[in-house]
Amino acid sequence: ENYCIVEQRGTLFDENEIAINLPDNTGNPNGTNIQAKWAALSNPYSASVKVSSLINTNTNKIQGNAVYVYIPDDNNGWQLYDPVIMGEKLISRGCGFMIATSEPTNGSKAGVTIKIEKNDLYNGASTITNNNKSEDISVIKFNSQANNTTKTSYIVIKEKSNNGFDIDDAYSMFSNNENFVEPCFSIEGRNIIKNSISSLPYQTGINFHADKASTVSFSCEDIPEDITVSIIDTTTNTETVLDNGGVFNFIANKGNNEGKYIIKLGK
Repeated sequence: ENYCIVEQRGTLFDENEIAINLPDNTGNPNGTNIQAKWAALSNPYSASVKVSSLINTNTNKIQGNAVYVYIPDDNNGWQLYDPVIMGEKLISRGCGFMIATSEPTNGSKAGVTIKIEKNDLYNGASTITNNNKSEDISVIKFNSQANNTTKTSYIVIKEKSNNGFDIDDAYSMFSNNENFVEPCFSIEGRNIIKNSISSLPYQTGINFHADKASTVSFSCEDIPEDITVSIIDTTTNTETVLDNGGVFNFIANKGNNEGKYIIKLGK
């Protein structure tokens, strides 16, 4: 097995926090344009950072209440780290990650300051607890299988969200892997990997990002017993039921396959 030894010398970062000032799109932290959407950050500490603590430290500043970590192998690519739908996740020491800053809702268009604090560090407990599931939620997984890979998007049903775009909706971040066909919900002109809603019935467009034409098997899992899920193909005017193990098979063309499919949830 090939490996190398990397030697580093210096003083470990041990401050109580680090504050990163993210400018708006003009490069001026106090400017007047809409704040930057994406930021590349890293964990400066010599211990892992808990994603749930990082989000709580930066309440209402991180869109989707989640971060993105790149896993460099053929079947992963960009991964959504979301403690609400996945349980607690850790950002390793020195690991880079991406966030999307939340969109302004109060007319303010200045930059935003993101903090990483020592209090966000994982303390090495034998089990990782997840306190973010105190609210009653349901998470439905939408799986797109193509070329021996699977990519997943999520609909989260929770009372404190709403059916339009809000802070709980996480943007899609597409990977540079031609074998992936990545499902994403179309919410008010945005591609969304995690779509939080509050009530049923509900329907929304779903796109499929593909770097080449691929045969896709699309299915759902973790559907609550009292909820029905189906996908409508607007090109053929047909509807396929996805609960009870239903599968929708189709050809995804290269591109985003926009405006062709609709996801429908009911009771």
